[in-house]
Amino acid sequence: MKTFVSTSPEETIQFGVEIGKRLAGNETIALFGELGAGKTTLVKGIVSGLGIKKRVKSPSFVMITEYTEGKKKVYHIDLYRIKGEEEAEGIGLFDYLAAPGVKIIEWAEKIEGFLPKGTLRITLKICSAEKREITLQE
Repeated sequence: MKTFVSTSPEETIQFGVEIGKRLAGNETIALFGELGAGKTTLVKGIVSGLGIKKRVKSPSFVMITEYTEGKKKVYHIDLYRIKGEEEAEGIGLFDYLAAPGVKIIEWAEKIEGFLPKGTLRITLKICSAEKREITLQE
């Protein structure tokens, strides 16, 4: 387990860039943390580290955004609006989890029992208005 303390959104993005640069291209990343903890900010960095220039925004209303212009295909999945595993199955989530590419899942606790073996789990904790504790667990 590794922990990083970020004192700004820019530091969170840069931390994400470093994660993205290290990805082989078929990982699942599960993000945990309360609303406003910086999950989407971290995703911006991960996607940038994978070479994608397109602006990343929270996919809350579409649930899944695909990025294909980088060196790896990325599925940015936001489960904020679903109630649980049964509803996730209804949107075809498990097909995405089996697809080749990097899967980044916000609100992963809603499907935790279905996360693939080897999922990188990242927890973001709000410490103060600007400070975040980011813990990686493989």
